[in-house]
Amino acid sequence: MSADSTEIMLTGHVCVDVNDSEGSSYTSWGSPLMYMARYFERNQPDVDPVLIAPYGRDFLRYTGGLTLMPLPQGEHTLVYKNYSRGGHRNQQCEYADSAEPVALTEDITERVKRADIICVAPLLPNFSQDYVRDLLSHRQPSAKTVLLPQGYFRTVEADGRVVPREFEEAGEIIPLFDMVILSEDDHPGSHHLTKQWASMSPSSNIVMTLGEKGASWVTSKKVITVETNPVPEDLIVDSVGCGDTFSAAAMYSYYHDGDVLTAIKAGNKAARAKLFQAPLERTEPV
Repeated sequence: MSADSTEIMLTGHVCVDVNDSEGSSYTSWGSPLMYMARYFERNQPDVDPVLIAPYGRDFLRYTGGLTLMPLPQGEHTLVYKNYSRGGHRNQQCEYADSAEPVALTEDITERVKRADIICVAPLLPNFSQDYVRDLLSHRQPSAKTVLLPQGYFRTVEADGRVVPREFEEAGEIIPLFDMVILSEDDHPGSHHLTKQWASMSPSSNIVMTLGEKGASWVTSKKVITVETNPVPEDLIVDSVGCGDTFSAAAMYSYYHDGDVLTAIKAGNKAARAKLFQAPLERTEPV
């Protein structure tokens, strides 16, 4: 990496998505980590992100050009199966037991020490407060820490069904981060939750994305919404991954400029541009 490069660590989960709907059936890579990594690959040549996540040998077909740590553990990666019929989606999860957070070995903690941005984006709520605190304890003082808490809002039942849960650990985890990016769709009470978090942890910049309405910076005293220019539905090429694209662009801007509103504007711009882009090569027939 050059002296002008930005070192970004993306840690959480990667997954394999199996999608079965009325119109098509396909298997693809998934997860915020992968979408953010591909965004940086496509748009920020000074960034070579490192992904820290549990995965199996079945995921190697999707990792071309990316740096993943550690080596694959076993055969299988976390799988989400999405069945859509008549506007109703049922989601099942497989191999959740193979998706435990990776051990913080010396190699990984050395990467943490070098990182300018550390983003934690789990898909399951098994990133405990102790694990996250231990991970971040190795960071350099100038590093920015970002949380995408989506995975804390769902859990997997014994039969594999994915069901909602409450982010019970928020009081301990939110204050560990400089920025928290939540979608209003992540929880039915997201507007209330973000205000609660902002009051609880004033040093954490809480950002909530609002889809075509843009995104808001939520503080303990006010909510500042930065609107975006909506794209007509008939002009949208691909909307999948727009939220993760927003997060990647926002965290990069926040690290370099230190301004939350500037970061939101950068996220809005990147997410809007993503709507016009052809899907990344990521699928194979079921």
